[in-house]
Amino acid sequence: MQSLEKFFGCGQYREALNRSVGEFRVDSIKDINKKIIPFFEKYPIRGVKVNDYEDFIKVVDIIRSQSHLTESGLEQIRDIRLTMNSNRKFEK
Repeated sequence: MQSLEKFFGCGQYREALNRSVGEFRVDSIKDINKKIIPFFEKYPIRGVKVNDYEDFIKVVDIIRSQSHLTESGLEQIRDIRLTMNSNRKFEK
C-alpha cells in the first residue's frame, strides 16, 4: 500500500493506529481524473469490486459537473455511498 503513493505520484498512505492495516487515499479530484481513473481504464477491475468502482465513477462525475455543490448532488453521493463496499446488496 505504501508503494501506491510513489507509483501514482499522488495521494497519501496512512497506517492505522494499533493495527497492521493502512489506507491509501487520494483527495485531489485532479489526481483522480488524471492518474487514478486512467490507470483503471487501462487495467480494469474484475470481480465484485467493479461495482464499487462504477459507483466511484458516478461520484466523480457528480463532482466534475459541480453538482456536489447542491443539496440534490450531495444527496446523490450519500445514496451511492450507502450501497458501496460491505453495504452492497448482491443478487443471488
